[in-house]
Amino acid sequence: MERAFERLPNLERCPRCGLLVRADRDSVENANVRYEEAEDAPGVEGLTIQESRREAYYRDRASRISAICGEPGSLLEIGVGTGGLLGVLKEKGWRVEGVEPSERLCLLARQAVEPDGVVHFCRLDEADSHLEGMPYRAIVALDVLEHLPDPWLLPRRAHQWLEGGGWFFLQTPNSRSLRLRVEGADWQQLAPEEHFVIHSNKSLEKLLRASGFSSVCIKTLSGTAADRAFRRSLMRPVGGVLNLFGMGNALWASARKPER
Repeated sequence: MERAFERLPNLERCPRCGLLVRADRDSVENANVRYEEAEDAPGVEGLTIQESRREAYYRDRASRISAICGEPGSLLEIGVGTGGLLGVLKEKGWRVEGVEPSERLCLLARQAVEPDGVVHFCRLDEADSHLEGMPYRAIVALDVLEHLPDPWLLPRRAHQWLEGGGWFFLQTPNSRSLRLRVEGADWQQLAPEEHFVIHSNKSLEKLLRASGFSSVCIKTLSGTAADRAFRRSLMRPVGGVLNLFGMGNALWASARKPER
């Protein structure tokens, strides 16, 4: 490993695969407490405005999931936020369940999926005793992996909770993105106080296969959930070009658990 940026002495890069990791990640206590408490997050009205802008984003992700899985079944989302994606998936016929470690966001997510869906207020490593729909046909985690000091926790739990032949969908920042190459240590997605592991296409595929998944497919995406419709339409062709070179802002992975 080598130092990635002089300004961020704790951030290291693997010269072979491009993986970025915080060298002190194993010693951090209460790694996500700031997110879980969410004291400085927007109020309910502000979150509602954000969700309206994100609807097209959620519908795109839901369409990607449905295109691969085919017929809907039971689905678990890890880190549901305010429940926007689960709400769209519920409309598409999925039996939805979620895990959310922020109590404030969990309450909002429940409003989006009840009465047929359920969202549990707990952390990922506490979720086993809460889950009701195992085994799942699909599990999805958007922008969760980078927040976990233990990079194995999410893919191994997902593999454990899926049915044979089930699908795991994952989105996380791309350490090979054009934005990172241009902005360096100023790249917003580095977020060194919150993000512990940022993968490249190569390192993420290795992680998923080592966790027991097969049929791993990884693409890159550009734009953000908060983009307005006009900016999203502009980014679509740009994102297509960046994906050809693996340089989009985020990695989108689909990985299947073997039938046996």
